[in-house]
Amino acid sequence: MSQEFLFEILSEEIPARMQVKAAEDFKAAFETGLREAGLSFEAVTTYITPRRLVATISGLASATQATTEERRGPRLEAPEAALQGFLKSSGQTKEQLIQKDGYWYANLITEAKPTSCILPDICRQIIRSFSWPKSMRWHGAPHTWVRPVRGILAVLAGKPLIFEVPEFNLVSSNKTKGHRFLASGEFEVTCFSDYQHNLEKNFVILSHEQRQKLILNKLIELGQQQGYSLEHDEKLLEEVAGLSEYPQPLVGKIEGSFLRLPKKVLSTSMRVHQKYFTFTDSLGNIAPIFGLVANTVASDNGTTMLRGYERVLRARLSDASFFYDQDLKTPLQAYLPQLDSIIFHTKLGFFGSAG
Repeated sequence: MSQEFLFEILSEEIPARMQVKAAEDFKAAFETGLREAGLSFEAVTTYITPRRLVATISGLASATQATTEERRGPRLEAPEAALQGFLKSSGQTKEQLIQKDGYWYANLITEAKPTSCILPDICRQIIRSFSWPKSMRWHGAPHTWVRPVRGILAVLAGKPLIFEVPEFNLVSSNKTKGHRFLASGEFEVTCFSDYQHNLEKNFVILSHEQRQKLILNKLIELGQQQGYSLEHDEKLLEEVAGLSEYPQPLVGKIEGSFLRLPKKVLSTSMRVHQKYFTFTDSLGNIAPIFGLVANTVASDNGTTMLRGYERVLRARLSDASFFYDQDLKTPLQAYLPQLDSIIFHTKLGFFGSAG
């Protein structure tokens, strides 16, 4: 009889750059843990949002299979020490051994174990061994994690799988939370479809790919409404999809005085520092608008938020404009004499001053 298992670690916001790799590692960890425990399963699927790392296992066996192993020991004429070592390793007594073909043999029987008894240890082991590029320790928790953990969801075959998670000083349950700002309170979960449906009702889009698609399509639509084209940036799209559980794309305005800056200066200031998207006009020039992704639904269609985003961008572009103008004051040729005082080494690069 096959079952479904759903496991969620709810935490504070996970850095976007770590999310995709974490989901892949989570999947591999569960597959390894299940196989080592002797539990058969059909598939492990993982999901990640800024606040949750999720695994769902389909076609999971209800128990391990009972096994019988015939293990060969030392020869019959072997020293007593060898026989005692075999008895210790096999957990047998001498009376339980079998003599055959000149050797001692032990019949080892492993009884079937219910999946519900095995999964807690697998989950705890994954938590203990899971590796993050950077992790932290918070008050009261004996174990480090990428960010403080606030809840553990575990549902097996429609019922809560209750077990202690001492690493986080928590006990698992069948309850979780939705969006940090838009949802209120906890809700119970019975299966993955129920979990996903309730997350959507509570303003959480579980699929990272779905969030990327929503952001991309909406930004393209908003740009086209003003006659501009979105400049595609796959890395930025992946990153901003990891910054919001319920992404709300918006478009703000760039002050005309900054459009004199080179395209690279504008796009870098927006993309690197603010995670803003760039639009272009029909000639390929930077358009006077930028795209962004909010993590909440604004009551005034984003008017107030956009004023804040535009104010921050104005400061960034003012800095970029200042340094750009400073650079223009000195022609590139003026720097050539300074090269005479610099030593470059083939293998070391810049080495130091000749003086």
